[in-house]
Amino acid sequence: MPAEVEFVLGRAGSGKSGKLRSDISCLAKKGERVNLIVQEQFTFENERMLSSELGGLLGVSVISFTSLAHRVLKETGCGKTFLSPQGRRMLIRKIADENRKRLRAFGNVSQMPGFTQKCDELFTKCKRFLITPERLNSASEMLPEGDPLRNKLFDISLLYGETENFLKANYIDGDDLYNELCERIPKSSVAGSHVFVDGFERANEQIYSVMKKLMEHAASFTVSLRTDDSKGCRDAAVFEPDKRAYHKLHAMAKELGCGIKETKLPRNDTPWVRRSTPALSHLERELYAYPALEYAERQNCITVFEASDRVAETEALAAAVQKFSREGYRYRDMAVMTPDMDSYSSLIRREFTRRRIPFFMDAKRPLRDHPAVELIVSSLRCASRGFMQDDMLRLIKSGLCGLTGDEAEIFENFILQYGVKGNKFKEPFKQKDTPPEAEYARQTVMNPLLKLKEGLLKQTAGEKTEALYEYLVETEVFETLSDRVKSMEIAGRLELMEENAQVWNIIMELLSQVYEIMGGVKLASTRYIAILEEGLNAYEVGIIPTTIDQILVGSVGRTQRSGIKILFVTGCNEGLLPPVQNDDGVIDDAELAVMSEFGIIPWANTAESAEHDRLDIYGAFSKPTDSLWLSYTLSLEEGSGTPSVLIDKIKKIFPGTYVQSDIKCGTANLCDQAAIELNAKRQCENLYCPEAAIKTLIKQLRAFADSGERECVSCEFYAWFKRADEYEAVLSKIESALFYDPSPPPLGEELAEKLYKKHMGGSASSLETFAKCPFMHLVQYGLRASERPEAKDKPMEIGAFYHKALDAFTRKVLSGRLTWDKLHDADCDSIMDGILDKLVMEYRDGALLETARTRARYSRMSRVLKSTARAIARQLSPGDFRISGSEICFGRDQDYPPLVITGTDGACYELSGKIDRLDKSEDGKYFRIIDYKTNGAAFKFEELYEGIALQLPLYLAAALAAEETAQAAGMYYMPVMEPFADEKYEEPSVLTEKLYQKFRLKGLALSGAQPDRSISTSPPVSGEQLKLIMEYAVKKAVDILNRIKCGEAAVRPYSAKNIIACGFCPYKSVCGFDPRISACGCRFIKRMNMTDFFEKLEGENT
Repeated sequence: MPAEVEFVLGRAGSGKSGKLRSDISCLAKKGERVNLIVQEQFTFENERMLSSELGGLLGVSVISFTSLAHRVLKETGCGKTFLSPQGRRMLIRKIADENRKRLRAFGNVSQMPGFTQKCDELFTKCKRFLITPERLNSASEMLPEGDPLRNKLFDISLLYGETENFLKANYIDGDDLYNELCERIPKSSVAGSHVFVDGFERANEQIYSVMKKLMEHAASFTVSLRTDDSKGCRDAAVFEPDKRAYHKLHAMAKELGCGIKETKLPRNDTPWVRRSTPALSHLERELYAYPALEYAERQNCITVFEASDRVAETEALAAAVQKFSREGYRYRDMAVMTPDMDSYSSLIRREFTRRRIPFFMDAKRPLRDHPAVELIVSSLRCASRGFMQDDMLRLIKSGLCGLTGDEAEIFENFILQYGVKGNKFKEPFKQKDTPPEAEYARQTVMNPLLKLKEGLLKQTAGEKTEALYEYLVETEVFETLSDRVKSMEIAGRLELMEENAQVWNIIMELLSQVYEIMGGVKLASTRYIAILEEGLNAYEVGIIPTTIDQILVGSVGRTQRSGIKILFVTGCNEGLLPPVQNDDGVIDDAELAVMSEFGIIPWANTAESAEHDRLDIYGAFSKPTDSLWLSYTLSLEEGSGTPSVLIDKIKKIFPGTYVQSDIKCGTANLCDQAAIELNAKRQCENLYCPEAAIKTLIKQLRAFADSGERECVSCEFYAWFKRADEYEAVLSKIESALFYDPSPPPLGEELAEKLYKKHMGGSASSLETFAKCPFMHLVQYGLRASERPEAKDKPMEIGAFYHKALDAFTRKVLSGRLTWDKLHDADCDSIMDGILDKLVMEYRDGALLETARTRARYSRMSRVLKSTARAIARQLSPGDFRISGSEICFGRDQDYPPLVITGTDGACYELSGKIDRLDKSEDGKYFRIIDYKTNGAAFKFEELYEGIALQLPLYLAAALAAEETAQAAGMYYMPVMEPFADEKYEEPSVLTEKLYQKFRLKGLALSGAQPDRSISTSPPVSGEQLKLIMEYAVKKAVDILNRIKCGEAAVRPYSAKNIIACGFCPYKSVCGFDPRISACGCRFIKRMNMTDFFEKLEGENT
């Protein structure tokens, strides 16, 4: 017998839910069976309220439509395996891969991320609106060839049909539940019970079919809907979605012959009406009314806040929450809603946590960010891709592979230092300095991985899944997660505890789904991993509130709660509230209209979706009873920068609404006394929260430092923190940061002596480093900090390789029978080949020969060295100079004695170094030094003057001190490079000559002893000038050494044209140098030619 159907109709707040709970209470007290159906996220709230009213829930069930389907299937028995949404996504991925070549419209995008998600959404819509694959295929055949919609419908029907064919025999998914529910309701406990439906979210044909069955077999059926069909209703359009639902349900009830009753609320005798303030009641009636009526009286329960950015917006939100809390409101009486949870959730979480505001975030988090998922994905990739280094690093960083934090860090450092990858992980580490922790970590990680690798070699997906499960058991992931959950519980991190407690069960559910769907299917490892990742990416983790008294934070459309006294809505910007409905779906509105012409009832188009959004906003704004707080941001980087049209509408309805702002002068005139008093009141309120107050004080002090106006600083703030002992250190740091200077004060001679261990001399390179930036010198040579060693081809390492090869080449020629004038290009190449065969194996254990990429790099390095060797031979062949020595060291117990220089205090310093090459004339009267530079370098007098380029003159001085009978004839840089022609020349001989001219020496040459212009274009200097240059270099070295001895460590990098020392500094993250800060200045070096240089010296000497 059909049920008695009652429609409870009324506006938001008219008491519909209260009436339903009252009727349920009456029936429950009579012993009747009652089922209350609400939206999924509203079940907990309704259970709590009904339990409070009835003293329990005996005979009353509060469920969603999905929960009802699961319960009915469990009662009546269902032999099919349930397929989760994640399992269906994995199935779609499998089917899409198998049918990729058959797809007409989506073939090229079927492998892209998100494709299966879009397909799943389309299939869900089709099922909910009772659209079968056959109907889609028929519609596609009726469209003309070449029509994009024809190809789309064909592809959708193909993938949709294959998915349904796979499911219909043994499986059932979330959308099939409703079809099964309709068939089984007559045999279930729902039949004969009283059913109440308190609203539903965007109903579809499946839900309507379920409600029709409930009307047919329930004892009574009551449904509440938001409508207002009273005469003179000026906002009837806002109720259009629920009106359509009412007419459809009314027609069903009439068709079944049900008794129909309508209850329209509110009535004068209704005790369930939401008692809101007059202003909020007026807003509920006028928000979407046309024309809207102004509120005649002054109101103080609606607040609008204009923020400079979202950070300021969430700070103001938190301050407002604390303000209402101090006024006596409980946190559970308040709620925060936002149209953009993705952007606001992290900001709100951080600010509420900082202010110790208890909150519940009504949003699900994606599982893909969890360490357990990272472990699964990276371990599968490791085992299937040959233990690539990046995969291994991701694996050990998951924290779930059986290593402690210290062991994982040591293992990571070792991997990066020696470039361990591939099969090298399978064998014990053979390096001499291998830490025992690194070898232990290798065994701990690799033993389970090798077993997983063997399992992945098996053919079927079921066998691979078993191997993965065994891997997770062996690595004790469940035990580690359980320990973390206990730790979080002890620490009071209940929200994270709830999330982590679900992870293991979710992973097991996923593996079960894979095993059930594709257990016997043969899959390659790459496809298996892709399908598994698809499933993992689809999972989300949600929790229920962990305490009673906490503020609810959720989205405008999703979050449901009754009894809200204070509502905060953030993100009230154009484009967010209401959201923009873009007509850019896989099937757009025009195509939906074409489908409807073929008799297919489509899902909602953008216009209908906008109607639902408008109803959601109306319902949200109607929730609060005491106060409504709205905010928006003016930042263009974070949105439109324009307030929502709803803000403008509210200003028109309530003309006296004052817009608060964190921006100086805001949207109101600060000369207005009311505005001044309001801003002062807001500042004083911050004193209730020191964390917020200190942040406000920082902003005020920053404004004072920038402008010099004392009015920027609140004296009350400053005085309060000055008196508070616990904030003394914090306030001191703030004050010092106002006039920030990254440079530390001078260290003093005593500390400098300890840091540099009395070896003040060092090398020319250390002096040049100090000249570039004293702080860089402190960190590198005083603190001896270094970057983490990594097996990468760094410029310094490549340069050392070049120097070693050229030294070996020089020594080979000098020790053999060949002379430089008889050394041909082929001879140079042959000698260099023999040298490189040995050196390449010594360079990082042969790393240059491991892969095609490194071999290509080695090939280029080989060409560079051969070209340079040929250039050396060509330069020496016609001249009077011959190489006397290579890699000549000067210092204690070296080839040459150290260069001893005397400081202004009489202290002696010893400089050491290594001369790349020293040439002597055949008569022994002259010598010159040559420094190899990768890609070459030019001698610049301004760099010599500033002390940045002291190496050549100091090395020349050291050689001159050792060569008693010879005279210095020059100092040069020689490029180490592979030359390329700038132009095309017809004659090969001309081309060759042009190429070798790129190796010309650059530096300074003694007048009368300079080489041919084909070898060098260096300017000539007199013997006296060369002597002055060496003396100046020594003098500059003494000056730098004195400054080092005094402990100077200022952050003062040099800057020249297009060059700044920070660009090449590995310590720039340490010093805190920021050119935007006034205290962070560079030493600008101007160009200087030889004439300018000697004029400077002459001026200084006089």
